[in-house]
Amino acid sequence: MIKYLILFGILCSSTSIGWYIRKIMIERQAYFEDLVKFCEALKQNIGSKKDKISIFVMKYQDSYHQAFRQDIQSFFLEHHSLQFEYLQEKEKKEIMDFFTRLGSLPMHEEIANITSFELVFQQMALSAKTMYEKYGNLVVKLSSLAGAIICIILL
Repeated sequence: MIKYLILFGILCSSTSIGWYIRKIMIERQAYFEDLVKFCEALKQNIGSKKDKISIFVMKYQDSYHQAFRQDIQSFFLEHHSLQFEYLQEKEKKEIMDFFTRLGSLPMHEEIANITSFELVFQQMALSAKTMYEKYGNLVVKLSSLAGAIICIILL
């Protein structure tokens, strides 16, 4: 009886690992989509209202998912770092570069700078979306299958 409970635990654990990986893929996709929305909103703000970046972040932070909201708060309002742990080093460097360059150029150059970064972020969002569409459900099935194979071997 205890053997079957252990096997059931193995199966559940492997399946939950798959769900966790899938969740990471969803969060990455949402993060990059929020980053693109942030660029669009920032361009509109620069073109019309010209709020300071800290005021802009405070105004619009509720329209983003939690991970991105935490990063913009952390970067602009606290200690200039990114908290989202599922970013690759290249992506972190690109985002940090974007955030640190904000506000350092005249208006027309600033909008062009934001637009160029927006294109890069759109590519990252597309890549994350493609990754999720290809592997999001597959990783759950494969992890469940791996758990089932381990259970069969241990029987």
